[in-house]
Amino acid sequence: ARMVAQQMQVLDIKDDAEFLTQTVTEQRVHAIMRETMAQDLQRGRSKVKDAETLQRNICLAEQRLTERSDVTQWLMKPLARTQYLRIHAVIALSYIISPDGDTMLKAIGEDASVSLTDDVWHQIFYLGVAFGSLLWLGLSRAVPPNLLMASSQLATVLFSVLVPSLSHGFFANSVAVSSFLALNGMLSASRLLFIIWNFNEDFHGGFQVGTRRVALIESCRSALAGIVQATSTSSQPGVAPILFSTIILTLIILIMLAPACYSLYVLPATNFMKELKDHKVYLFLIASMCLNGLGSYAWNNSSYWMQLNGFTPTEVTIIQLVQSAVLIVVLFALFMTLHRQSIWGPWPMCDFTCLIPPGSLLYALAFWELGNLHYRSYTFVAVLTVAWIVDVARFAAFWTSILTTLANKWYAIIGSFIGFSFIKVCEGVSPLVVHLIAIGWGVSPTWSQLVPNSPETNLAALQKATLVSAIPLALCAYGVQVMARQYFCGEVLTYKGHGHLMPDGEPGWDSGSSVFMPAASIEGYGGHADNGMLLEPSNSDEDSDGSYDSDEDED
Repeated sequence: ARMVAQQMQVLDIKDDAEFLTQTVTEQRVHAIMRETMAQDLQRGRSKVKDAETLQRNICLAEQRLTERSDVTQWLMKPLARTQYLRIHAVIALSYIISPDGDTMLKAIGEDASVSLTDDVWHQIFYLGVAFGSLLWLGLSRAVPPNLLMASSQLATVLFSVLVPSLSHGFFANSVAVSSFLALNGMLSASRLLFIIWNFNEDFHGGFQVGTRRVALIESCRSALAGIVQATSTSSQPGVAPILFSTIILTLIILIMLAPACYSLYVLPATNFMKELKDHKVYLFLIASMCLNGLGSYAWNNSSYWMQLNGFTPTEVTIIQLVQSAVLIVVLFALFMTLHRQSIWGPWPMCDFTCLIPPGSLLYALAFWELGNLHYRSYTFVAVLTVAWIVDVARFAAFWTSILTTLANKWYAIIGSFIGFSFIKVCEGVSPLVVHLIAIGWGVSPTWSQLVPNSPETNLAALQKATLVSAIPLALCAYGVQVMARQYFCGEVLTYKGHGHLMPDGEPGWDSGSSVFMPAASIEGYGGHADNGMLLEPSNSDEDSDGSYDSDEDED
């Protein structure tokens, strides 16, 4: 009876449970398949017929059976009756509060200002992120992911607890400030570990899963970063740091108790560099983010612009808090819509990713047109809010598309860290690049023309410098991302548009073909097929969205 109870507990799985790798015997496979189909019929669902869903059920059930820790088994359960596991919720929460060095810059700003100028801060920090990306990639080849994520979170505790306790004079030394910024940048690069290992499942099916999840966790992370930046100058020692440290320590314990697929494997040798030329979407999107990052020092200054427009620091803080709340709601609703539209293929996500303009365009135009048009202009604030939402949405769409087109967990780790390193190098040299571009017009967004080694404070000169330096780079970035559109669908391995072809391009049948069928042409059909052929028209239309393909099977 005890074994039967355990077996029943193991087989209590959802039909959308996520994929965990585990070897299973043939007899065990048959037992799980029978039980899963029986459960689906009892719950009023249709039978599971696709191999991918059955594989997820099989692997998850066997993984639960072999795990001995009660906490580990608890982490492998679905979260609140959804298709996501609790371990993925833990990793997502770790990503949201993962070390983001940008949020620390404002906290030490007053002490460090006597040692380093703004442009030097920027360069040291982002070059530290670039080096940290390569460091975490190298560690991934020898250290299991749960240890890497736990060590990253532990370093977060050290930064959040030790840094505020340092004396105010500590950051008056340029060497101390430079070391802090570089280490903080290296730590910030580890956040990619959390977003990649949040998809420890079949990456071929990650497109539909990733659209909503990346948008939600990225919007929450960006919103939290904005809140921390907005409140860092007014925060006082109290219960908040203790609560923050307690949450992180709890996450560390849960990550250390993650299932075996997070603790037994390291990054193996791959052919990623040899096959890099075949991942054109990845190359174009990374190149677009690099070009946009070259101008980041000029256009990513909305808080300073609002102060120049007449808003007080307290009002800017309130505005940023409201912007953070709006970001979460709008971005999740937007990507939920994209998810629903992507049922029949990646075309909605393809168009959104490749055609949405960079937020830097709207930032620069808003500052040029509205930054000095009216004193304390709320129209200016609204446009800056829209620009921020566009920028974060573009970032989330780019990384969702990169994870999807690489279609391999190990390729995703290598490609993400290498690409992130190049992007941050471009952002690190941005102060020099935008200065060289704008100096031809007699202005500079980096240094004042009147006060040496100081930022520009003249509003008219800063507006012109931002426009002439940010717009050309943003237009180039937009042109490059549009070029990725023609390769997008061909590099997404699993969607219904592949028709009779397998993901590797090989025919799935001895004789078959694919044709494009608009939804309007099959509107009168019942939406069902028999051996690949549409049935006679019916009065009902259960699936009016249509499909890209119609396969002919002559067997």
